Amino acid sequence: MRKLLAADIVSESHNDIKKKKKEDGVKEWLEAVAQCLTLSRLNVLIGILESCVKWEKSAENAVCTVTVQSVSFNESVTGTASGL
Repeated sequence: MRKLLAADIVSESHNDIKKKKKEDGVKEWLEAVAQCLTLSRLNVLIGILESCVKWEKSAENAVCTVTVQSVSFNESVTGTASGL
């Protein structure tokens, strides 16, 4: 069994703190949306949400590895990307 090092404990507690901060931020944002009285305030809150989301990691930007392999295979055989 692996011994816990001081660095592991610090790293775990740092991750816990970051996770707690994110959860608190989400709760605060949801409360602000629930209490929102104007469309302009809602627009600001949506802007805040969009700036916080890491869109490059979203599922919409994910590429299936089977599709990538299929396209690569078709390109090597036919010279075109017609496998989609």
